[in-house]
Amino acid sequence: ITGRELATASGIAAMNATLTLAPDGTWTSVCDNGRAEGRVVATYGRTVELEGALETGAPVRYRLTLAGRGHAAGSVHTYFGGHSVETGINLRRLD
Repeated sequence: ITGRELATASGIAAMNATLTLAPDGTWTSVCDNGRAEGRVVATYGRTVELEGALETGAPVRYRLTLAGRGHAAGSVHTYFGGHSVETGINLRRLD
């Protein structure tokens, strides 16, 4: 899954993001802010929750809703510079 738009408090900021989900429930994420990895912690309906950590050790949590064929949207919560940050994310499936 990849996306180019992350919504921030200052508006839309285009950033590359790639999220890879493995069959064993683990995931990795690479974006302009670095790399993260973790596990799927919950699925219900069309919602998937992922928890893990950035390579800096900062926790990261994705909450994604499957919004159609090959599309997911939701939020990412992490810490940057010691501050709690939550951004919107829009992803599409790559085959």
